[in-house]
Amino acid sequence: MDINLLPRVSKPRGTRSPWHSPSRKWLVISVPIAVIVACLVAMQVWFYATQARYTEQVNHLTQSLDQQGHSAQAGGGSTQGITQQAEALAAARTDWARELKDIHDALPGGMTVDTIQASGSSIQVSGRSSGVIAVSTFEHALSSDAWVHQVTLQNLSLGVTNQTAVMVGPADGSNKAPLQYLYQLTIAPTQTGGTNP
Repeated sequence: MDINLLPRVSKPRGTRSPWHSPSRKWLVISVPIAVIVACLVAMQVWFYATQARYTEQVNHLTQSLDQQGHSAQAGGGSTQGITQQAEALAAARTDWARELKDIHDALPGGMTVDTIQASGSSIQVSGRSSGVIAVSTFEHALSSDAWVHQVTLQNLSLGVTNQTAVMVGPADGSNKAPLQYLYQLTIAPTQTGGTNP
């Protein structure tokens, strides 16, 4: 009996990686292609969904514009009506700069204006005066302004206040009397495009 203790010499097998098998090659090629196709399908779905959403918004806006166009045509001359409304609003707007200047110009010597408040459609003016004649002169001067409908004396009393004057009448040198009267006037402006109160 022969016993061979030497290992059998065999042909060395090639060192092949498991990826080199034909089934593995198919997998390596097909997976990236499948991922690319899935991405393309997802982009296509997103594109059509976005297009449908924008189409819906455009249709909604078109319908809205059509409705506004029909209501404008039904209004007949709506541009003229809008222009008239804008002119009426502009005419009704209070020109505070002119009104404050007119109040200041009407203020006689020996008087101050301590507060001016707009209250609804009227203006409340209060302050101090050296006498009743100065208040009457102020009231008469305000009544002669074109924007004034009516001036009403609300209060005239003796008193002292530590209110700081907002406007001071011109100092003519002849009227040095102390400001001992407190007054309050209400000015009702002329209403444009309507009736006066």
